[in-house]
Amino acid sequence: MSLPRIAIKLLTLFLVVLPIGTSDAAELCPVSTLERVCASASEIDSSVVLDCSLDFREMDCTDVGQTNHLTKKLILEGSNATGLLLDLTGAHLDGGEGQFNYRRGDMIEVRSVEMNDGNWSVPTDINIQHARLTGSIRLYGMGRNGEAIAIKEASRKIEGQSLIRAAAPKRISLDSLWVEGTGRNPVYFSPGVMNSTLRNSTITGISTRVGVYLDAESGHNVLTGNTFSVKTDDGSWLGFYDRGWPQLALDGSANNEITNNKFLRLKQGGIYLYRNCGEGGTVRIETPSYNRILDNLFVYQRQELSDPAIFVGSRNYGRFENWWPGSHCNDDVDSGSRGSAKSNADNARHNTIRGNVFDLSKLGRQRNDSKRISLEQLIQIGNARRDHSNDLDANRIQRNGGHVMDDVD
Repeated sequence: MSLPRIAIKLLTLFLVVLPIGTSDAAELCPVSTLERVCASASEIDSSVVLDCSLDFREMDCTDVGQTNHLTKKLILEGSNATGLLLDLTGAHLDGGEGQFNYRRGDMIEVRSVEMNDGNWSVPTDINIQHARLTGSIRLYGMGRNGEAIAIKEASRKIEGQSLIRAAAPKRISLDSLWVEGTGRNPVYFSPGVMNSTLRNSTITGISTRVGVYLDAESGHNVLTGNTFSVKTDDGSWLGFYDRGWPQLALDGSANNEITNNKFLRLKQGGIYLYRNCGEGGTVRIETPSYNRILDNLFVYQRQELSDPAIFVGSRNYGRFENWWPGSHCNDDVDSGSRGSAKSNADNARHNTIRGNVFDLSKLGRQRNDSKRISLEQLIQIGNARRDHSNDLDANRIQRNGGHVMDDVD
């Protein structure tokens, strides 16, 4: 595209995208930024921090003489990223094998930035949509995960939960994505992430842990209309003590809605609700409670029926774990008697699990035994005394290719 045509296109987009009253943060990226985004990743230029929107429906790499094969990380950080749009329609953001950023962290980061006065600059109201991505996406505030030093320090304060949540991204929309994991968790909502969504997306590839992770003190997030099909590792230790690496983990995350999703690759489990104990010395306050798991489809194939599809209270560590080799449960006991420092149990309560369908029609050699499979095997409660007041209703087993529906509640 010639320079005059680019100028005309940018002017047109400015008039259409930025009506009167729109903030500068919503402006489309200039050609110079688009050229950097589209150029190949290298050791001296491996990522681009965006303070402007990319909308490939209107202008993409072909308009600056490049291809729509992107290899740089895209980073949206601090309040400068608030209100941005990232739409990569027609492009492939590639952090896969053979690319510079292969297994060098996350390909899209939405992150907060600590300022000189100790406060945090927080990104909010961001839309990331219509993207094909090989690699992973992470939203984070004080730290990438619950073991970060800033998370640990905040967690030991009385107001720690509020501090962690205030510093984390909010109202981030992930919509119509295709994410292929290469080893890291394909999608990660780090501690404190609130009011964010993952919808109409396919999450696939491989992960050495879980597929999608909602970490400590996060909550009020919505996951709907997605397909989860990630090959996850066996979570057992020397063949036993199976922690489970399922498709979706809610680790000390509450008040989330998990609705109308499809879950495949269920050998290591579908949705697990638990609370990590002491890892990194962090005190985890929130329990995996008040979550709504509604109208999801779980499809078992061949020999996948080993771990439950839904496990409420899947860890439930006790005092014994304080001395178990490799356990972290004792790492937070010096911080006072709160949360995971007080109890290693999950305390998963007041979760609603309704209208979910478990398709057993493709179990292979296990298919003949499918009539023996009960809801109690597919939806498990870790400890009835600790994980109480959960509402299970109208969940159903589907057998024989879908011709028979058994209500097993």
